[in-house]
Order: sequence, then structure tokens, then C-alpha cells
Amino acid sequence: MCTAISLTGNRHLAGRTLDLECTLGENLTLTPEQFPLSFLYGETLYSHHALLGVAHIEDGQPLYYDAINNKGLFAAGLNFPHYARYYPPKQGFINLASFEVIPYILSLCSDLSGAAEELKRINITPDSFSESLPSTPMHWFFADSKGSLVAEPDEGGLRVYENPFGVLTNSPPFPHHILRLADFSALSPAPPENNISVHPIPLYSRGLGASGLPGDWSSVSRFVRGVYASTHTKGENDIGRFFHVADTVSVPMGCIQAENGRDVYTVYTSCGDTSRFAYYLTTYESDKIFGYKPTGGELTSNRLIVKNLPSAEGICYF
Repeated sequence: MCTAISLTGNRHLAGRTLDLECTLGENLTLTPEQFPLSFLYGETLYSHHALLGVAHIEDGQPLYYDAINNKGLFAAGLNFPHYARYYPPKQGFINLASFEVIPYILSLCSDLSGAAEELKRINITPDSFSESLPSTPMHWFFADSKGSLVAEPDEGGLRVYENPFGVLTNSPPFPHHILRLADFSALSPAPPENNISVHPIPLYSRGLGASGLPGDWSSVSRFVRGVYASTHTKGENDIGRFFHVADTVSVPMGCIQAENGRDVYTVYTSCGDTSRFAYYLTTYESDKIFGYKPTGGELTSNRLIVKNLPSAEGICYF
């Protein structure tokens, strides 16, 4: 369970909620331009765009959940169970394991159009990073200041969809989410008109124009709610606006249980500022917003820069 969101205001922001039943040791991670990036079926890149986002570090390699590059492109991997299909390496394609998609696209592509062209040539293989980190079913969300797209591996290969809504959740496939929006197309932040009776009907509450907006945490409902909130939420503070939108799809601990009986919750919410190459985060333990913007020297290093996510309660007393 996760939700990715792209918002454009005075600046472009894109990020996601990570909804799991546990933390996997995530860190805010900068991959500088000279850090070697290796790929199972390709050459090692010793010079590339810098990457900044949330990753799990394993054997010295950053396994990114979401990130931006210093050219203004965002990427996030979201769970896509029951539908994702991976295939053995194919001749004539760029063969990538699922954990390689984000670093490959962000290290080489400067914008969304470049990512779209590169994705057309990619085949996703079933390779795992290790025995302890098996391959997982994924689809991907990419965004820059001009738009967003979705890449989904299915029976036909890696399908790429334009995403004018700037939101992605999980299964089912992206076209199903778009079709479902029709059921909620009449929702409005304005008071509803009386179309049911010739007699006046008292409006007993504000907010009735959005009556019927789904409130559960299923992937379909989070998609609808995310689209509605990102379309209508206002505010001069772009970063604050982003986190308010993300709050509408975040999961409180105890409200959802995984198949193993453990509680699913929003482990963290990330927000990448592609306009300024900065990253902002909140965690379940601390809803205080933490930010990081790399310096020039950090960008050109050949070593990872790793910062622990906040875990202390983020209360500021008057």
C-alpha cells in the first residue's frame, strides 16, 4: 500500500506515502554524481545525474523506494500485486531487475519525455537483489514539472501511460483507476445543488458537495481521494500543501491489518522538491517536517551520503 502524488504550484513537488507493516531500515540517501552505479545486465555508470531520496542500503548499494535527480525528475516504486509480470532477459531490450528501474532512469534521464523514451526499451527481469531481498511486484510513477506517467509490467511487457491526474496507488492496473473516477465526477468542494426535489432542502452541514468521497484505505479509494485532494487543495505554502494532500491518504496504525495480522501504517511520507533538489520527510513517529538540500561538494562526491529518518516525537512547545 502506497500513494504517489505530484503537485505543481510555485515549484514542482512529488512524493509518496510508504504504507507497510514494518520499517525496513530506510534512510534519506544522496547518490552523488561520481558514485558507481552497477546493473546486472549493463555497464557500471561512474558518472551520472545525482539522486536524492529514500533508500534501503544493502551491501553498499542504495535500493531506492523514491527519489529525485538533480535535473528535476521524480520516480517512485509502488507495490503492484497480482498484476506485475517480469520476464527473463530479452535480446534487443534494456534488461533491468525491478530494484534497478529507479536508479537507471534517474541516473540517465533529465525529464519525463526522456524517461518515456527510455522505458519503451526496458524489459523487467525477475532477478532478486539477494536471497534475503526477493523480487517484489512493482509498478512505477515518474513526474516532472510538466506532467507524470505510469509504467506497469504486464503480459504485454512494460506499458507506459500518461497520467494527467498526478496520482498513483496500487493494484489494479492504472486504466481501471481512471475508469473508476467517473463514479465520483460530480463531487465538488461547493455546496450541492438541489436536483432531487422541487422543494427546498436544508443543507445541515458544510462539505456535502463531496458526499460520497470514499473514506477507506483501499488502493482504488486512495486514488480517488488523492485526485480529489490534489485537485482542490489550496495554499501559498507548497510544501505544506503537499503534506496536507498526503495526509488524506495516509494510514493510521491499527486501521488496516496485513494478511499476517500485523498492522499496516504510513511508515513515512516523502516530498521531493524537483525545482530546488531538496527532500522533505515526515515519519509515523514524527510528523514534524525534516528537510535536506545537498551542497555543491556533496553532489560531486563518489560516496553515498546517508541520513537516518527521524524517529522522535516532533512536538514543539510554546
